[in-house]
Amino acid sequence: MAITWVSAKVAEGTSTTMPTHAVGDLLVIVAMRFASATIPSLPSGWTSVATNGTTYGCRIGWRVATSAAMASGTWTNAEDLNIAVYRGAAVG
Repeated sequence: MAITWVSAKVAEGTSTTMPTHAVGDLLVIVAMRFASATIPSLPSGWTSVATNGTTYGCRIGWRVATSAAMASGTWTNAEDLNIAVYRGAAVG
């Protein structure tokens, strides 16, 4: 199965409703904090890919959807959440 992009969303704040997704989809969030090196926290159930705390705070996290109504969780210290949903990605 090919990896396909399903949906995306950009939201201000520390949490948001997730864009369209289904069970088994790969959910990726880039949480940003501007003008501060404070790195946003990682909500329970998410896996951290990378962080940066040099001139701004950034964390990238992923998880596999276990339902079609997943929540973003709260990324404390984030000001902006960039979400992408992919189907057919083999993760584990």
